[in-house]
Amino acid sequence: MLVVFVDQLQAQSPKEITNSIGMKLVLIPKGTFMMGSPENEEGRNEDETQHEVTISKDYYLGVHEVTQAQYEKVTGANPSYFQGDEIKGSSSNHPVNDVSWDKAVEFCKKLSDLPKEKAAGRMYRLPTEVAKSPCRMPSNFVSYETVDSTCR
Repeated sequence: MLVVFVDQLQAQSPKEITNSIGMKLVLIPKGTFMMGSPENEEGRNEDETQHEVTISKDYYLGVHEVTQAQYEKVTGANPSYFQGDEIKGSSSNHPVNDVSWDKAVEFCKKLSDLPKEKAAGRMYRLPTEVAKSPCRMPSNFVSYETVDSTCR
Protein backbone atom coordinates (compact mmCIF):
# COMPACT_ATOMS: atom_id res chain seq x y z
CA MET A 1 0.00 0.00 0.00
CA LEU A 2 1.18 3.49 -0.78
CA VAL A 3 -0.35 6.62 0.71
CA VAL A 4 1.11 10.11 0.45
CA PHE A 5 0.53 13.41 2.14
CA VAL A 6 1.61 16.93 1.47
CA ASP A 7 2.38 19.72 3.90
CA GLN A 8 -0.34 22.37 4.03
CA LEU A 9 0.99 25.59 2.54
CA GLN A 10 -1.97 27.96 2.07
CA ALA A 11 -3.47 30.34 4.64
CA GLN A 12 -7.09 29.49 3.71
CA SER A 13 -6.78 25.86 2.70
CA PRO A 14 -9.71 23.92 1.24
CA LYS A 15 -10.77 20.83 3.19
CA GLU A 16 -10.19 18.68 0.14
CA ILE A 17 -8.04 19.00 -2.98
CA THR A 18 -7.45 16.94 -6.11
CA ASN A 19 -3.93 17.08 -7.45
CA SER A 20 -2.73 17.10 -11.07
CA ILE A 21 -2.87 13.30 -11.46
CA GLY A 22 -6.31 12.92 -9.86
CA MET A 23 -5.33 12.01 -6.30
CA LYS A 24 -7.88 13.17 -3.74
CA LEU A 25 -6.31 14.60 -0.55
CA VAL A 26 -8.08 15.76 2.60
CA LEU A 27 -6.90 18.42 5.05
CA ILE A 28 -5.90 17.09 8.46
CA PRO A 29 -6.01 19.96 10.97
CA LYS A 30 -3.40 20.26 13.68
CA GLY A 31 -4.52 19.01 17.07
CA THR A 32 -4.06 16.53 19.88
CA PHE A 33 -5.45 12.99 20.06
CA MET A 34 -4.89 9.67 21.81
CA MET A 35 -2.88 7.19 19.75
CA GLY A 36 -2.72 3.48 20.56
CA SER A 37 -5.24 1.04 21.95
CA PRO A 38 -7.06 1.05 25.30
CA GLU A 39 -5.80 -1.67 27.66
CA ASN A 40 -9.17 -3.46 27.56
CA GLU A 41 -9.35 -3.64 23.74
CA GLU A 42 -9.68 -7.19 22.45
CA GLY A 43 -6.66 -8.26 20.40
CA ARG A 44 -4.50 -5.38 21.66
CA ASN A 45 -0.74 -5.89 21.35
CA GLU A 46 1.75 -4.91 24.06
CA ASP A 47 3.30 -2.21 21.82
CA GLU A 48 -0.02 -0.35 21.42
CA THR A 49 0.10 1.63 24.66
CA GLN A 50 -2.21 4.63 24.51
CA HIS A 51 -0.49 8.00 24.60
CA GLU A 52 -1.29 11.59 23.70
CA VAL A 53 0.05 12.85 20.36
CA THR A 54 0.03 16.43 19.09
CA ILE A 55 0.14 17.27 15.40
CA SER A 56 1.68 20.75 15.25
CA LYS A 57 0.63 21.84 11.76
CA ASP A 58 -2.06 21.10 9.20
CA TYR A 59 -1.30 18.75 6.31
CA TYR A 60 -3.05 16.87 3.52
CA LEU A 61 -3.38 13.09 3.48
CA GLY A 62 -4.30 10.93 0.49
CA VAL A 63 -7.83 9.56 0.86
CA HIS A 64 -7.15 6.41 -1.17
CA GLU A 65 -4.15 4.29 -1.97
CA VAL A 66 -2.24 5.29 -5.08
CA THR A 67 -3.75 3.55 -8.09
CA GLN A 68 -1.80 1.64 -10.69
CA ALA A 69 -2.70 4.31 -13.28
CA GLN A 70 -1.48 7.14 -11.03
CA TYR A 71 1.76 5.33 -10.24
CA GLU A 72 2.40 4.61 -13.91
CA LYS A 73 1.59 8.19 -14.92
CA VAL A 74 4.32 9.46 -12.57
CA THR A 75 6.97 6.75 -12.93
CA GLY A 76 6.28 5.29 -16.37
CA ALA A 77 6.01 1.77 -14.94
CA ASN A 78 3.47 -0.45 -13.17
CA PRO A 79 5.18 -3.02 -10.91
CA SER A 80 1.90 -4.51 -9.68
CA TYR A 81 1.45 -8.27 -9.67
CA PHE A 82 -2.35 -7.96 -9.83
CA GLN A 83 -2.80 -6.77 -13.40
CA GLY A 84 -3.21 -8.23 -16.87
CA ASP A 85 -3.92 -11.97 -16.78
CA GLU A 86 -4.08 -11.97 -12.96
CA ILE A 87 -7.42 -10.11 -12.88
CA LYS A 88 -10.52 -9.67 -15.02
CA GLY A 89 -10.90 -6.27 -16.65
CA SER A 90 -8.72 -3.23 -16.17
CA SER A 91 -6.52 -2.88 -13.11
CA SER A 92 -5.86 0.85 -13.62
CA ASN A 93 -8.02 1.88 -10.64
CA HIS A 94 -6.71 -0.90 -8.38
CA PRO A 95 -4.10 0.03 -5.73
CA VAL A 96 -0.52 -0.29 -6.90
CA ASN A 97 1.30 -3.20 -5.21
CA ASP A 98 4.77 -4.73 -5.13
CA VAL A 99 6.32 -1.30 -4.46
CA SER A 100 9.39 -1.20 -2.21
CA TRP A 101 9.91 1.56 0.33
CA ASP A 102 12.64 3.04 -1.90
CA LYS A 103 10.33 3.02 -4.94
CA ALA A 104 7.56 4.63 -2.88
CA VAL A 105 9.95 7.42 -1.83
CA GLU A 106 11.02 7.81 -5.48
CA PHE A 107 7.34 8.08 -6.50
CA CYS A 108 6.81 10.88 -3.97
CA LYS A 109 9.84 12.76 -5.27
CA LYS A 110 8.78 12.40 -8.90
CA LEU A 111 5.24 13.48 -8.04
CA SER A 112 6.60 16.51 -6.19
CA ASP A 113 8.72 17.37 -9.25
CA LEU A 114 5.76 17.48 -11.67
CA PRO A 115 5.38 21.06 -12.98
CA LYS A 116 1.76 21.48 -11.78
CA GLU A 117 2.64 20.16 -8.31
CA LYS A 118 5.67 22.47 -8.08
CA ALA A 119 3.50 25.41 -9.17
CA ALA A 120 0.99 24.55 -6.44
CA GLY A 121 3.80 24.35 -3.85
CA ARG A 122 3.08 20.73 -2.95
CA MET A 123 5.84 18.43 -1.66
CA TYR A 124 4.89 14.78 -1.18
CA ARG A 125 6.33 12.20 1.20
CA LEU A 126 5.24 9.01 2.87
CA PRO A 127 3.15 9.47 6.00
CA THR A 128 4.39 8.56 9.46
CA GLU A 129 2.29 6.31 11.69
CA VAL A 130 1.10 9.43 13.52
CA ALA A 131 0.12 11.10 10.24
CA LYS A 132 -2.05 8.11 9.26
CA SER A 133 -3.67 7.80 12.70
CA PRO A 134 -6.45 10.41 12.30
CA CYS A 135 -8.11 8.08 9.78
CA ARG A 136 -8.51 5.53 12.56
CA MET A 137 -9.98 7.89 15.15
CA PRO A 138 -13.48 7.14 16.49
CA SER A 139 -16.32 8.92 14.70
CA ASN A 140 -17.01 11.03 17.82
CA PHE A 141 -13.52 12.58 17.60
CA VAL A 142 -14.81 15.95 16.41
CA SER A 143 -11.46 17.50 15.42
CA TYR A 144 -11.05 14.90 12.70
CA GLU A 145 -14.67 14.20 11.75
CA THR A 146 -14.12 15.20 8.12
CA VAL A 147 -11.19 12.84 7.81
CA ASP A 148 -12.89 10.07 9.74
CA SER A 149 -15.89 10.01 7.42
CA THR A 150 -13.73 10.42 4.31
CA CYS A 151 -11.19 7.73 5.21
CA ARG A 152 -13.70 4.96 5.94
